[in-house]
Amino acid sequence: MGNAEHTYSPCPWDAPIDTLLELAEYFRLGEQEARRVLADVVDATHGWRDAARSHGIGDSEIGRMERAFEHDQRVAAREVLDVPA
Repeated sequence: MGNAEHTYSPCPWDAPIDTLLELAEYFRLGEQEARRVLADVVDATHGWRDAARSHGIGDSEIGRMERAFEHDQRVAAREVLDVPA
């Protein structure tokens, strides 16, 4: 079968950002619209730690949630959108 660059994953959150943008047309999104949606998600999740703290969530709970918000695809999304870290 050989070495595939990307393997199939049933979990959509495992898909690389560039693949998600390439597939946007299947959801009737043009490139600009797909980038806008991606930018909205990046913007909405940017201050997640502060939002959690403002709702009384403690540091240990925030630490457990970190993997959901801080990962390679978040970095990739910011790079695609040319947004500073």
